[in-house]
Amino acid sequence: MDRIDQTIHDSNRNKQVSAGIFLDFDNFKTVNDTYGHVTGDHVLIEVSDRLKASIRAADTVARLSGDEFFVLARDIKSVDQAKAFANKLLAQIKEPYSFDGEELTTPLFASIGICVFPIQRCHCFRRNRQS
Repeated sequence: MDRIDQTIHDSNRNKQVSAGIFLDFDNFKTVNDTYGHVTGDHVLIEVSDRLKASIRAADTVARLSGDEFFVLARDIKSVDQAKAFANKLLAQIKEPYSFDGEELTTPLFASIGICVFPIQRCHCFRRNRQS
């Protein structure tokens, strides 16, 4: 929360656009049910690593709960750039996962919500299996 408060303050003061990106995994329960919780935990660690590798040093990744993550992207420039960044995150998540040398056949999908601030409007979109 401290980083969010500071980013909002900096965005207002410096007239910079920043974004909060919420990710909720649509079918993570299927991963746990199919492969077990140990594999599910491994997938969550891999998701975290992929998200961290996709952000800049000034940005933040946090796991909120179970299969929900939050990315705070500072000085993102515009709503369109926030959407492009969200699509980059989705592409990273969509890449195949493996555990103990075996590729998982259950793909991972996420819904994403984007809040841009200083507050302009919130954008939410959902990616489905066909996207």
